[in-house]
Order: sequence, then structure tokens, then C-alpha cells
Amino acid sequence: MSLAPEELAEIISHVHAYSVDEYISFGLYTACELWKCHYYTTTLAEEVSAIWSSRWRTGKVVFLLLRYAPLAWIALNSPVIFKTYPVHPLAVNVCTGFLISSDATSRTALIVSEIVVLVCLHALLGTRYRHLALIMIVYVGLTVGIYVPQFNYIVATNKAGPVDQFHQELGYACGGGTPDITDPMMHGVVVAGYVGLAKGICMFLFALAVLISRRMHHGGSLMISIRRDSGVYIVSLALIRLGSAITNAFHLRLGFENVPGTLQRIAIPMIASRLLLNMRKTEDPGVRSVVSTILFDTPRSENSESQLEEGGEVWKGQDATGTGMPMTEYAGIGRRKADGDVNLEDKDEERV
Repeated sequence: MSLAPEELAEIISHVHAYSVDEYISFGLYTACELWKCHYYTTTLAEEVSAIWSSRWRTGKVVFLLLRYAPLAWIALNSPVIFKTYPVHPLAVNVCTGFLISSDATSRTALIVSEIVVLVCLHALLGTRYRHLALIMIVYVGLTVGIYVPQFNYIVATNKAGPVDQFHQELGYACGGGTPDITDPMMHGVVVAGYVGLAKGICMFLFALAVLISRRMHHGGSLMISIRRDSGVYIVSLALIRLGSAITNAFHLRLGFENVPGTLQRIAIPMIASRLLLNMRKTEDPGVRSVVSTILFDTPRSENSESQLEEGGEVWKGQDATGTGMPMTEYAGIGRRKADGDVNLEDKDEERV
């Protein structure tokens, strides 16, 4: 079937636009992948020594989720947005499953990252646990205020459609859906955007207030406090979160796909995992104790660690706190060594 010159020109224009868009996206994804590969390979030894040896508690699960969530998001999202040149297009339900899984992974990692930041800020501030509970209540309220108004919009936009002949010839395995977006859905998106903006501002101001408080109590400049208390990770995460909240709140002018949104999906979980690891190894015993008590094992005291390193007395039944009873020495199987017993080897040395 022959095409009119106007139709052929329109198809060529569409192919050119799709190719340019894919080349740009592929370049950005490749840069992100190279950066992540460098990060994962250079920090793998530290992860194995600090995390894999610990018990399966909340902190270990949270760290592994944050560390590998960006990889899972890209793996689930790539078959939908990139050309894979399949023999047969994927079923609509499979493509919808990819969309839902990638979106759920991204949102879960973001929520967990924010909770980690709040726990670390609570540890730096040195407040009581009831204050942490109050912080979490406010956070949950703002988070619910973000996702409930736009729930119908999220469900509608995470549905794939059948692949038409044009996209199939280009090599796409999944087709874009045609969601029925209503005015109440868009109103919910607008409300969620402004609630998210308020949440981002609150987190940024709270992080800044904690760092200023640490500077006032421990001395030094604000930059010293930022370097000492892992403030670089906290400020970076808060700024990325605030930038993404601003673009979401004013999406009519800036669009849904933006650089802060991509950084939010990829960089924030990695920054949060690094912050969690640094907080566990911080020189401040109070901060280390709070983070370890909430998320990891109870930290071992410094006296017990130095005693074990210097070859001190071995303790029986020693737990993570370093407490326990000294081991009893035995002269043989089932025979407890008395105080007056003399070792035969020591006696032979005295004769010599």
C-alpha cells in the first residue's frame, strides 16, 4: 500500500522524534548505570564487612532495599521504555505488571529513604523516643496526604496498552496506554503536589535546624558540622527531595519527567543507604547507639572491644553489649581446675 507524501513525511517525523528521545534517554541511563557500577564496586567490601555480618533486623533489610532498589527500578522499567526488538510483543498484563512493579519499587524506596533520614536526624538531635514518634506521625500524615488524592491517577497511568504496528516496527515490546484522565484526578494530582511541596520544605528546614543545633552544641562552623555529622548526605537528599517536590507542584509548567524526578528515583536511595552506613560508624557514641538500637544490633561497648583486641580475658556467653561471665578453666574432661592446681607444663619449666 502506497502512502501519500504528507503521510510519509509525518511518519518520518515521528520516527526521528522517537529516535532522538531514545538516544537521550539511553545516554542518561547509561551514565547512571556507570555511576552506580562504580559506586557498587567501590563500596562492596564495606557492605560485606559492615552489613552482611549483622543479624537480619530492620536496619539490614532497609539497607539492602535502599542499595538495590535503583537497580530493580531500571530492570523493571527498561522493557517498557526502550526498544528490545522482541519476536512477539509482550502481553498487556505483563507490561502493566512491569509498570506497577517499577512504580511501587520507586515509591517504596523513596518512603524508606525519608524515614531513614528522619531517624538519623532524631539521633543527631538527641531527643527522646516520644519526639521521634511525633515526627513519624507528622510524616505519615503528609505522606498519606500525597498518595490518597492521586491514587486514582496513579492506577490509571500504570496501565499499558496493546502495541500498535508503528511501535512494533520500531522495536518496542510494550505499548503506551491511553488512560482516561478526569478532572477529579487532575485536581487530586494538584493537591498532592502542594502537599508534597510542604513536606519537602518541612524536611529541608528540619534537617537544617538539626545541623545548626549540632553546630551550637559541639562548636565549629556549619560546614564543619556538615562534614562531621554526614550532613553532606542529609543536605543532598533534602535538596533533591525539595527540587522534585517543586517540579511536581508546578507540573503544568515543568512537566512530569524532569531531572529532579529521575534523581529522586535513583540517587536518593543510594544516598540514604550511605547515610545509614555512616551513621552506624559515626564517632559520636550517642548517635551510633540510637541508630543501632532502632535499626541494627545493640552496639558493643568500647571497653569490651578494646579488651578483645588486646587479647584480654575471654568471656563466656558474651552478647553484643560485651557483658558476660568469665570462662571457667578445666584440668580435664569433667574435672574443674582448682585454685591450687599447677599446670604440668609450668612445673616442668620450673625444674629446668
